[in-house]
Amino acid sequence: MADNRNVSASGVRAATPPVHVGTGAEIASSQVTSILIDAALYPLSVVQRTAHRFSATHAVRVDRADGKWAVWLNARDGSFNSAGLEDDFYTWLVDDALRERIAEETCGIRLALVTAALAGTRAART
Repeated sequence: MADNRNVSASGVRAATPPVHVGTGAEIASSQVTSILIDAALYPLSVVQRTAHRFSATHAVRVDRADGKWAVWLNARDGSFNSAGLEDDFYTWLVDDALRERIAEETCGIRLALVTAALAGTRAART
């Protein structure tokens, strides 16, 4: 059974995650933000891209459990602002999801443009 203490309605939890972090380092602070994301709505590539945006200022870990992505963020400076961090994360998550969707939808156009540009370069050299 999941421990739902200190969990907001949006799934943010102030807790200590498992000791092993992606880099093998231990989490320094007991104030860690955990954001739960529906894996059916957001693919791993989008969640990882968004989590990476925070890696300069936070230790980051991405896990999967019960059909959700769990993103653990621990501020490197020891500060803790779960609500603001969650808002920022979801803003970037939506942005990254849209960017991935646009990239998928325009893949053919980009490929045609690159092909035409390279064909033009070859023709100019001959």
